[in-house]
Amino acid sequence: MVLRCKRQLAGWEFVAEKGENVEVKRRAGEEVRPTPSSPKGTGQELLLFLLLLELVLALAHSRPSPREDPAQSETRTVTLVLGSGSSGLRECLRNGSFESWKEGRPLYWEGENIAFTPSAHSGSGAVVLGEDPSKEALLWQDFPVVAGRRLDFRFTARFSLGMPVVRGRVEWLDREKRPVGLGTEVVLPATLPADYRPYWRLTGGVPEKAVWGRVCFVKEGYGTAEVDDVSLVG
Repeated sequence: MVLRCKRQLAGWEFVAEKGENVEVKRRAGEEVRPTPSSPKGTGQELLLFLLLLELVLALAHSRPSPREDPAQSETRTVTLVLGSGSSGLRECLRNGSFESWKEGRPLYWEGENIAFTPSAHSGSGAVVLGEDPSKEALLWQDFPVVAGRRLDFRFTARFSLGMPVVRGRVEWLDREKRPVGLGTEVVLPATLPADYRPYWRLTGGVPEKAVWGRVCFVKEGYGTAEVDDVSLVG
């Protein structure tokens, strides 16, 4: 009786064989039928053999193949999705792409010395700071805030005439819209190229006294700047 067990696991192949003693005798070059030995003790040996085999297989299951990179033996993919529904994040501004205008002003924005331009970074329009290049220009929008939040501030801008000083900032205001803090400020470099460039800042936390926030762009000095795709998420 011969017991043969073959099992492949995690790149390992195990072949175990257990059987009774077999003798082959030859007489004058003639092979005779094998004579098995006594079957005494076969049951106990078989049980021991199976226990040892299971132990070997258990050890093999806990170790990677010597021919296999452990880092490649298993692949796990974790996808983290952040959205406004699950994390509470939202866009704080309206008409940040400056697509909607009425009577020469972008809807939901306030401003002085500003104008529409079709030379946009995206969409069909952007805002010009400095309709009169020799005068200061202002553009702002107010929005409600929640204490403790930090906001992601982004926009694109370029100079279209001269090299004015342009600042984009996020301010914190109280209930009467009086300043109570500065969230962040971006000063555009004087060497700003003619193409739109993106800018990004993360504000500090909204203070406890703040009820409103304000995104504001200021142009000082001679020249014009064009701003588009203003976003504030938090």
